[in-house]
Amino acid sequence: MPEFKFFCPNCGQQIQCDTGYVGSQINCPACQQPVTVPPALNLPATPTSQTGNAPVVKSPNRAKRNALFIVATVAILLVIIALTTWFFISNKLPPGVPRTGLAAFWPAGGSTKDIVGGNNSVLLNGARFTDGSLELNNAAGIRGGKRSSVFPPPAIDGGACVQVPDSDLWAFDTHDFTIELWANFNSVPVFDIGHAQGGVFISKDEGPFNANKWFFALGGGVLNFHINDPELGPVFLVRAPFTPKLKQWYHFAITRQQNVFTIYVNGMAVGSETSDRAIPRSKAPLKIGEAEGYYFNGRLNDIGIYQRVLSATEIKGIFNAGAHK
Repeated sequence: MPEFKFFCPNCGQQIQCDTGYVGSQINCPACQQPVTVPPALNLPATPTSQTGNAPVVKSPNRAKRNALFIVATVAILLVIIALTTWFFISNKLPPGVPRTGLAAFWPAGGSTKDIVGGNNSVLLNGARFTDGSLELNNAAGIRGGKRSSVFPPPAIDGGACVQVPDSDLWAFDTHDFTIELWANFNSVPVFDIGHAQGGVFISKDEGPFNANKWFFALGGGVLNFHINDPELGPVFLVRAPFTPKLKQWYHFAITRQQNVFTIYVNGMAVGSETSDRAIPRSKAPLKIGEAEGYYFNGRLNDIGIYQRVLSATEIKGIFNAGAHK
């Protein structure tokens, strides 16, 4: 007898049988559910092999095909999500800021978010956003001149700053890194190199004296990168002389390439020093605008931390493209 094909109404599997089964009930070879064979005129007849009268399944396994389709769809969606995320992050970063190796970036233009690594910050003690930048009003005598209960004079308690949770992203040890940011001073920092009231950019410290810590600051008339740990004690690296003009934006960067530390101002290297000191793993939050009870007085913006050294060309490119100058 001639044969024809029809689809199982239960699972959609294509079934092939001869016209002698029309009107009869059979079990679907795929789902084993009872099926009434429809009239042969519903579908065109097709030639088939004469292997017997039992229904024969000719199409590929539908379940396997559906699983492959789902896997392919999910893979495509993941790629789209990754590309979309990269696109939006890339377009939020200021012009000239490199993407490669960027571990964290706080635009500080009205949001506490880290737009790269998700390490969102918290504003403390009156820190606020003003005119698209982070304002830290820590003028001398502010907050009643309250002396610090933890740090030695002339440190104060309760200054305006920003705090970020601890992360291995800035556990630099002896690895290459870069910290870069924009700063605008309300006052020239006072006191000495170790007590940079008005000039602390960023830090990570466990407390006063010989505790694990590091900070990048302008103090005692020099830009420096400070490292301290209980075993080796303190060191102030580079010590590049600098006196800022007030109410003017500057771009600052500190890099480590192997054992060479270099500080940049407005895209130009102003000093370098060689040291094999490891940067200690300080069990403390990251602070923007504060270290050991000493604070930045002015405005900060576009703070970035890289897990690699930026080249001199890249740092120059950030300054040249910056909207702050």
